Amino acid sequence: MSRNILDDHRIQEILEKDGIEGEVSSEIEDNLEIDDDDSNSSQSGDDDNSEAEDFSAGDTVTSDEKLEPFRGRCPFLQYMPKKPAKYGIKIFVMADSRTYYSPCLEVYTGRQNSGPHAVSNTPPDVVKRLVEQVRGSHRNVVIDNWFTSIPLMTELYEDYELTVVGTLRKNKPEIPPCFVATRGREE
Repeated sequence: MSRNILDDHRIQEILEKDGIEGEVSSEIEDNLEIDDDDSNSSQSGDDDNSEAEDFSAGDTVTSDEKLEPFRGRCPFLQYMPKKPAKYGIKIFVMADSRTYYSPCLEVYTGRQNSGPHAVSNTPPDVVKRLVEQVRGSHRNVVIDNWFTSIPLMTELYEDYELTVVGTLRKNKPEIPPCFVATRGREE
């Protein structure tokens, strides 16, 4: 069963507010229908987002975090002093580096209680969940130093068939001491 969204009085009010008055052509009206049938395959309980599946990312994707500014009441509000907004909702994002389209977002809700829906929020696990859509596609993943580690790079290369570019912090145990020591080294 489908219904025309123009029959909804809220839609009519929005159209009138934006200066769109009068009759809408029948061609446009035919395209403005909402499917109310619950047997639709996209609403059958699958967690798959068909639009994200149709998207084909470029050869480079980026995994990063962003802070969506928010000052209201929220149990997982984050304070990040180095961000311009300082308070907000932390979101992990995988975005196409060329088009900036983000097919995969994950809201950080803090430490998870143990149970069937608990997920790990360690940087390697977050990156692996984000890049699951591009697994096996031989793309390049760009990540910042909070996510970057040698074991993660190795796992993404061997198991996910992805290459990684990222900045390593000096305190990572995988870095040989001769690379870390800068004192007395010639430039």
